[in-house]
Formats: sequence, structure tokens, C-alpha cells
Amino acid sequence: FFPILWTFKKPHMHTFWAATFGFFCTFFSCFAPGAIGSYIGRPAPDGLGLDKFEKSTAGNLAVTGTILMRVVSGSLCDVWGARKTFGEHLMLGVPGMVLMMFAQNYAMFLIARMLIGLSLATFVTCQVWCSQFFDRSVVGTANATAGGWGNVGGGFTLLLMPQIMKGILNSADDVN
Repeated sequence: FFPILWTFKKPHMHTFWAATFGFFCTFFSCFAPGAIGSYIGRPAPDGLGLDKFEKSTAGNLAVTGTILMRVVSGSLCDVWGARKTFGEHLMLGVPGMVLMMFAQNYAMFLIARMLIGLSLATFVTCQVWCSQFFDRSVVGTANATAGGWGNVGGGFTLLLMPQIMKGILNSADDVN
């Protein structure tokens, strides 16, 4: 499997990379608020002024939504197929990301986190989709690699989001 990993042969490797990248993106978006939690906690106008309880409650509800959506995802994959379910899950997170950008209070932040959390059920669709495209002699490696690299999105978020936030704040300071 590993020698062909860097190829883009249709349809197997297209599926592998689409599943991996999509899962990576959902992890990146779901972990972003936690990565910039110190900025979110700042009082307005620099942040939302959320306390530790509010931030952790929003995070807990995001994870709860993920768990519930993962339970539903298997059945959706059976009915709609993994690719369509995957796309639907990605689209669930988009309104949450947009709402997160415009959040002005705890309620908006909470709803955004819950919507983004639902999209983390792409783990299930990632695994089902890859399982459908790879032979049983390599499907375990394909699933482990796609899932593992998808999870790396959370790590990249923790490294990149604080830097992105600093850049945004510095550019806003330069304008004023």
C-alpha cells in the first residue's frame, strides 16, 4: 500500500485522498476554537468574553453531537452511500464555521460549536468509503492511514491557529 500512497490513480487513490483530506478539514475546523480559546475568552471587543465553563460546555456539546451523528452515520452510509454522506457531513460544518466567524455571544458560539462537531462524524464515512475501495489485504492499512492523517488535522490546528490568529490581530492593529 505505501508505495502506491503517493499516486493519484483512479478511483482508489482519488477516494483515499478525498476521504483523508475531508476528514483532516473537519478535525481542523473542530479543534480551531479550542486552539484560540485564550482569544475567545478575552472581553469584548477583542473576544467573546466567555469563561472556562462556557468554553468547556460548548466543547462538550460539540463532542456529544459528534457521538450522536456517528451513530446515525453508518445507517446513512447504507442508504445514501459513503460519498454522499461524507459530503453531507462536510456541509453540516460549513454553517457552523460561518457562524463562528460572526459569533457575538455565547449562544452563537455554542450553536457554531455544535454544528461543527456534527461534521466530525466524517470519521465513519471516511472509514466506510475507504473500505469500499480497497482489497481486504490492504484495507486495514488504508483505513488506518486515512484516519490517522485525518486526525493529524487536530494537531495542525493547535500549531497553526494561534499563529493565524496573531497574524489577523497584527494586521488589524496595523490598519488602526
